[in-house]
Amino acid sequence: MLASSVVFVVSQNWYQAAMAAHRQNLVLRSTLLGAFTNLILCALLVRPYGAAGAALSTLAAEVAVAVALYVPLWQEHRAGLFREILAPLCACVVSMAGAWILAQPWPLVSSALCGGIYVSCLVLMKAFSAADLREALSLLKRESGSADSDCPSVESISNVGA
Repeated sequence: MLASSVVFVVSQNWYQAAMAAHRQNLVLRSTLLGAFTNLILCALLVRPYGAAGAALSTLAAEVAVAVALYVPLWQEHRAGLFREILAPLCACVVSMAGAWILAQPWPLVSSALCGGIYVSCLVLMKAFSAADLREALSLLKRESGSADSDCPSVESISNVGA
């Protein structure tokens, strides 16, 4: 499920780009492909594999959506635009393969190791550095520490039009 959320987040940027370029047909086709992929794979995988089958079908559906979005855009913009996507995608595939291999002997361990394998692959592929990690942690600390002070109160917002 973690890997499918990563694929979704990356694809969401391309959804926005396609919508801004008035490519709604591309978005509709990719969404329909993902929906049908998920339905078919759920029917095939949920009964024999349970929750792992549902998670795998969700991941496959997200990958199908991403591929349906990327292929036309790849042809238009060539590979230079997509180089930043390849490392997270490869890391996702490696972490999912590792989790799938470890799922039978150690089901609880495999989900924890999936995240660790993913981050390790990102670091090894130089898609994610220690500076990126420090920046993300500082943003999270700033977000949690000053969330209340930066936002105006509901009372001040509701009195704007009065």
